Amino acid sequence: MKYYSALLLVLLFVFSCADTIQEKYVQPITIDIQPFSDISKEKVDFVYRELSKIYPNITIKKSIDLPAMAYYKERNRYRADSLIKFLRNQTKEGHLIIALTSKDISWTKGK
Repeated sequence: MKYYSALLLVLLFVFSCADTIQEKYVQPITIDIQPFSDISKEKVDFVYRELSKIYPNITIKKSIDLPAMAYYKERNRYRADSLIKFLRNQTKEGHLIIALTSKDISWTKGK
């Protein structure tokens, strides 16, 4: 009986410390704001300031052009799924990307 009690105490101690140890080594996610070249610096700075009020790990990436492969000429807008795919390939592990554009984007319902 003493053996089981001691084992139970050791297991409780190990499991209670596991969360503390894990929290110590988990890297916080960095939010990257990716502006496309069509959006003003003022709008990008506004988004950065507002997000910074609630989350500390934010960076602003250098502005880039919207990818031509995402443009849908028939509707004169950009495809959201193509933009997401493009940005996913540029996002580092441990980062989350928020893209900013003033252009129209679209997605297909139900897909």
